[in-house]
Amino acid sequence: MATSRKQRVRELQAAESRLDTHWQQLQANGERRVAYLRAAHPGWLVGGGFLTGFIVDRVFSASVRNPRASRLLRHGVRLWPLLPHNILRAVFAGGNPLP
Repeated sequence: MATSRKQRVRELQAAESRLDTHWQQLQANGERRVAYLRAAHPGWLVGGGFLTGFIVDRVFSASVRNPRASRLLRHGVRLWPLLPHNILRAVFAGGNPLP
């Protein structure tokens, strides 16, 4: 059955309203996450990231039997050279590098 133009417009408006509500919820969730991360000590964030990366590296290295793939995992992306020195100083000094 063919729907009328007014019916399609109402359906689109309802879908747009649902999408707008969903977008607002996502935005509020993101703002809460950013506020939580800003409140956390940077040392915990860096330390937790390092520990997680170390564990993931060991799990993947143990599960990958190809020596070349294992070497790529171990030597692929290094975080420490990418971090600016002012962030590292702030982490170890106990400051907050985020604006």
